[in-house]
Amino acid sequence: MQTSQLLGNGYADRAVPAEVVLAGAASVLGKIGTVPAAIELFVRCPCVTQLPGAGRALWRVSCDKAHAIRFFLARTILDAPTITFASVAASDTVVINGLTFTAHANTTTLSTRTFSIGADEDAAAVQLALCINAATYGVPGVTATAALHVVTIVPTTATTIHCVTGVGGARVVCASTILTTLAQQGATIAGLAANNTLAGIIYEQWVNGYPHAYIGVTNNDASNAATMVVGATLLP
Repeated sequence: MQTSQLLGNGYADRAVPAEVVLAGAASVLGKIGTVPAAIELFVRCPCVTQLPGAGRALWRVSCDKAHAIRFFLARTILDAPTITFASVAASDTVVINGLTFTAHANTTTLSTRTFSIGADEDAAAVQLALCINAATYGVPGVTATAALHVVTIVPTTATTIHCVTGVGGARVVCASTILTTLAQQGATIAGLAANNTLAGIIYEQWVNGYPHAYIGVTNNDASNAATMVVGATLLP
């Protein structure tokens, strides 16, 4: 969207910021090519830097699979997923923003996103964090830290969306602070059909001056990954 003027309601002289593409193939940072099947991704709009005191966020969502969306507001950045290892085994995997990292008995190879289990879960966490932070083959827009057998992922850019899943049963447990901290705003908008057009569909969220707005987009396809682009335009 081009920068425009919001007319009426006393705002005729206030410029509205251009849309910020927050996720998807068109984004500059934190590019996301795929959304795993049956997974919810969270996208953050940094209202505090884009338009302090914003009243509304107009979200543009384009997704090539059936999906559902829901909204959240936050005073702090809460998207910090964790990965907890318990007797992690070779071939267990972690998928972070569509990138797969695979456990190996004794070898870490950045180019193949393979991390060594090593002596124990603590060592495995260190090696996974090393892979996530790798300059070329890591996950764009995030930083991972290891503490004992837990890896925590924090955003370094506002445009990064976060999705972390594990394959390995109880050996690889992934969690997000959003799910345990944020209260959902309004009802879930479910049963949305695939819409892979550039224009997407516009959804309105009342921000009411909160510094951070979130949208959760669930890929409702149980078997196939989805591709999406999510953008946000803030209004006074």
